[in-house]
Amino acid sequence: MLAEDYRQIIAACFPALTISSCAIHSQGWDSVAVMVNDQLIFRFPKRRDVEPQYAIEDRLLPALARELSIENEELSMSSQFSIPDVAFFWPGGAAYRGIFIGHHLIKGAQLTAAHLTPEHVDLIARQLGEFLSALHRFPVEQATRLGVSGGDQAAWQQRYQEQFEQIQSRVLPLLDQAARARLMRDWQAFLNDSARFSTTLIHHDLVSEHILYNAARGTISGIIDWGDTAIGDPAIDFAGLLADYGEAFMERVLAHYQGPADASFRQRTRFYLSAMPINTLLFGLDTAQAQYVRAGLAEL
Repeated sequence: MLAEDYRQIIAACFPALTISSCAIHSQGWDSVAVMVNDQLIFRFPKRRDVEPQYAIEDRLLPALARELSIENEELSMSSQFSIPDVAFFWPGGAAYRGIFIGHHLIKGAQLTAAHLTPEHVDLIARQLGEFLSALHRFPVEQATRLGVSGGDQAAWQQRYQEQFEQIQSRVLPLLDQAARARLMRDWQAFLNDSARFSTTLIHHDLVSEHILYNAARGTISGIIDWGDTAIGDPAIDFAGLLADYGEAFMERVLAHYQGPADASFRQRTRFYLSAMPINTLLFGLDTAQAQYVRAGLAEL
């Protein structure tokens, strides 16, 4: 679809909104982001199975924003940042049968390793550590009532057991012997780990492209893309930081993190990092997109 197609859909669903400009802003695995009036971001699903994620965001993000606002009261203005508000939500109807969601633009550029200068790295690490502490403290019972999927440690591990069964039938045949042996060793060690942990509300996709940076202040301005949010192992929210910024920065963030983070926590974080190419590969197989299959195989 073209930008004009999206403009017509938005105008039909929200006739009170005056649209002076409309352009495709970005695309990810699940969504197309459309910018309206240089102030609003509307996200449209690429597949019907993505639509329920938007409905969960519509319920969760306002409650999470209130919780983070309370947590931020003791922070200076320079260290606070935003998550998307829900300014528009279309649940499907006569004007357009699909579901889509809109929020005000959070200004900022993707946080890169180059931004972690000696002048700014400590504050950025503090922001992330305090944000993840607050996120992981959000009441699991409330998140469940709002529709967030997941469960306790046993449910989380069962999910990975089922994924491991997929890996054995669909991924291992695509790998050479050394890669197969390494993957089997890593996954069996993870599945046999007896360490206990409590599941929490997690972002579940906290990578560099979802962390926005305010260059003028040298701080984070927002955390975006909550479509994968779940109840699960909090260690997974550090895997993207480890992947994109390295272990030293992850440890800086952990220094400000108030949740339990022992040796097992770090070991699980490294496992989730090693599993990222598997997720890419399986996504490519599931959606018949060869470029993701190739990318996952290359990383493995």
